[in-house]
Amino acid sequence: MKKLSILRFGKIEDYILDYLKENLLKIFNKIFTEIEIIDEIKPIPNDYFNPTRQQYKASFFLYETRNTGIDLNCDRILGITDVDIYAPGLNFIFGQAEFSKSAIDSKACIISITRLNPKFYGIPIDNEKSKNIFLERILKEAIHEIGHTLGLEHCNNYCIMQFSNSLLDTDKKPAYFCDKCAKKIKII
Repeated sequence: MKKLSILRFGKIEDYILDYLKENLLKIFNKIFTEIEIIDEIKPIPNDYFNPTRQQYKASFFLYETRNTGIDLNCDRILGITDVDIYAPGLNFIFGQAEFSKSAIDSKACIISITRLNPKFYGIPIDNEKSKNIFLERILKEAIHEIGHTLGLEHCNNYCIMQFSNSLLDTDKKPAYFCDKCAKKIKII
């Protein structure tokens, strides 16, 4: 069996990492036997920042995540950051993954928690409900991007692999795979 590693860029609060570790292991327990939080915390280099957009280019995070995964011999690696990221042609993205239908070459993915956080929209996380919404959004995006590293494409079913073009899309989709996607990655 395999291990999924989590790499932090900047400060990610422990309660987020603990939530991800616990829930990703439940979802991917037929693929990963262990979820490891890498001790090293990567700094966020200034050269990732695009001052015109006031955002960071996601591909740089993905590249660094992949290289760390190779160096540490990770089976799969999820990078997580709290800065706003983008990809060319898009206003923003929640995450990005290496993708190959064979899933042999896909090891790395990255998510940003910035636009998943109610605080980004002026809503404080001051109660259990808003905190749970935030955590569920993070989990959904992590599952989605890990799904890509396992060879899954976007799905039109009621599935975690639906494309999220907005926060509403993320909130509406489930935190699980449809039967078709689950069978492809052999978790059912």
